[in-house]
Amino acid sequence: MKSIFPAALAVIGACALFTFSTIDQSHAGAGAARALERLEGLKEGTRRANRLMGVNTRRVPWCGHAVKYAVQKAGKKPAKHYAAARSWESWGRRVSKSSIRRGDVIVFRSGYSRSGRHVAVATAVKGNKVKVCGGNTRDRVHCGWRPKSRIITVRR
Repeated sequence: MKSIFPAALAVIGACALFTFSTIDQSHAGAGAARALERLEGLKEGTRRANRLMGVNTRRVPWCGHAVKYAVQKAGKKPAKHYAAARSWESWGRRVSKSSIRRGDVIVFRSGYSRSGRHVAVATAVKGNKVKVCGGNTRDRVHCGWRPKSRIITVRR
């Protein structure tokens, strides 16, 4: 009796190659959202936070580091100067506020000054609000709702 295993394996391999090569890369953004959701509540200054973010989270603003962590977990390349929230304003491609999807990078005005910026990853959208997860909010990784009116740019 002749085995069909080698032929079946060749077909499965061809299908796998085709499937993986046609995956919409925007789905990798969902991985970024998932990465930060898993860390929600992680307090700044802990050994784990410092190790994952690659910086002493008690000494520096680390929202950009958290987004870098999430983007890399999703298999994407982060912004060149990822530590600064402003650098994320030119990362990827611009997307309208009405087209926000899970995993998009959101840069918005911080509550501290007109010129201040904060960066986080979108996890959900409801009406005029977007739920984001990011670092350096309430001294931890935090997920919460923000008004779309504070958004400066959405990047994918």
